[in-house]
Amino acid sequence: MKRVKPFQACGHKMTSLDRFVLIFVLAIALTLNESRKVIGKRHGDAIFSKHNVYVGNDLGEGVTLNLRCASKDDDLGTHVLPYGQNYSWGFRSNFWGSTLFWCDFKWGNVTDTFTVYDDNNSEQYYHTNAHWLSRMDGLYYYHHHYGEYELYHNWGNGHKMTSLDRFVLIFVLAIALTLNESRKVIGIRHEDGIFSKHHVYVGNDLGEGLTLNLHCASKDDDLGTHVLPYGQNYNWGFRSNFWGTTLFWCDFKWGNVTDSYSVYDEDSVDQSEHTDTRWLARKDGIYYYRRPYGLYELFNNWRK
Repeated sequence: MKRVKPFQACGHKMTSLDRFVLIFVLAIALTLNESRKVIGKRHGDAIFSKHNVYVGNDLGEGVTLNLRCASKDDDLGTHVLPYGQNYSWGFRSNFWGSTLFWCDFKWGNVTDTFTVYDDNNSEQYYHTNAHWLSRMDGLYYYHHHYGEYELYHNWGNGHKMTSLDRFVLIFVLAIALTLNESRKVIGIRHEDGIFSKHHVYVGNDLGEGLTLNLHCASKDDDLGTHVLPYGQNYNWGFRSNFWGTTLFWCDFKWGNVTDSYSVYDEDSVDQSEHTDTRWLARKDGIYYYRRPYGLYELFNNWRK
């Protein structure tokens, strides 16, 4: 289904400049692909490789798991998992091989945080899927080699920061500050540069008894499918990439409607210059919150 960018007309024909940009981007991608192989990255498909993480609730009947997962760039929101259910998401490893996701686990009197994907973990990096189960005694990881789940982490045994951790943290902050200054030099819009964070909110305002099925993603991150009763919303946070090309879209399904729209586009000045982007699904179409007017405005009618 065709993705429609906010505030941009459809039916654009490819110009000479478009073709040049496309060829240039493909050339850069191929160059990065080869350079990853040269410096020893493990995946044959390199920057195009994709991973999926699954976190399940195996705590027992009647025990609910509250799960919040994130990386340094993406906040995947909070999810309430009944016993027997899981939450999953997909993403691509970054070029530097430093992708890391962690989750906050809350159930009963337990509150804990643990890393669920780390590019530096060869077991996880070699395989496209990382599977975890929350059980009463701790967090279990599925070892592909043995074909079974194995206790990986007891609840409450947090990781203490070592000298190496502190060095890495300081080094990363120094790099981030350098990139921040370079963004200002080349004219990126946000004053807070790579530290700027955006949130997107998509709400169900269809009416009593109508449920909205929502599936949102970017080219790198699949945020999964969410079922929203009337009056509820789904939201997530992320940081714009250095190149200013961040784009998220959502698939909307309700009644006999199936449609797809771009819900965040770095090229939209109205969206990129504000930290919050808000949408409402209503019976006649998708509504966008316009700050200058302080109200929701019909953005597009549903395509049936």
